[in-house]
Amino acid sequence: MENNYYIVVKTHKGEVKTIFVSNSEDEFNKTTILAFKEKILEAFSYTPEDQIRIICHGSQLEDTDTFAMRKIKNEDTFHLCLRLRGGQLQPDEESKDRRHSRDLTLSPDF
Repeated sequence: MENNYYIVVKTHKGEVKTIFVSNSEDEFNKTTILAFKEKILEAFSYTPEDQIRIICHGSQLEDTDTFAMRKIKNEDTFHLCLRLRGGQLQPDEESKDRRHSRDLTLSPDF
């Protein structure tokens, strides 16, 4: 007997949608996160899939993970977040940062 398998997706904007994954449990378990991201892009108006992060059961899911690897079940909830860009300093910015940071020492009067 075949059932329909779905995942509930909640976005950072509060939108909630139920997305169809497959008709069979075997196909559902073999679904990769990358393949599911494509379905998310169809359902929501997000363009760059490399900026989407998916959280389920408190862990970020990687593109190469399968639903079976992460023990994802029918009608589990995925939380959709956007990846923040940046966070690393360029070599010239590092030297600028060093110039602006100073060691503070207390004078002996205190």
